[in-house]
Amino acid sequence: GPSCALHYAVGCLHHSARLAAQTAEDGEQARQRSTQAFRSAISSHTSGSAVPLDTLWLALGVMLAPPLQQQHCFVQAIHLNDRNAAAWTALGFLYLQQDKASEARAAFQSAQTLSPSSPEPWLGQALCIQNAASA
Repeated sequence: GPSCALHYAVGCLHHSARLAAQTAEDGEQARQRSTQAFRSAISSHTSGSAVPLDTLWLALGVMLAPPLQQQHCFVQAIHLNDRNAAAWTALGFLYLQQDKASEARAAFQSAQTLSPSSPEPWLGQALCIQNAASA
């Protein structure tokens, strides 16, 4: 319902504050506030909510620090909507950071198929190739 959209908006505002933070402490406080707001949005989500549930899970995953928690959120977003190219891309970059090249390539391929004009999955594929060439 309406509270879901409000929590999502608050989470987005705190995310913006995180990006503009002058100190690491301020950035971390904004990240924590954003994370809590996105969690509240997920828990208050109903079938009539304006923000799709997969979008909320993706946003939460972007805010979380532990890679396993990020992976859980990105996979949850994909489970809810396997046509969410942004979730596939985020998962690909997470796998790339973890040196899971084949998983990263597969995730980027899914994103490329869903959104061929988006540059991020193409960049991810290029980084996979570059990493393989330098290995």
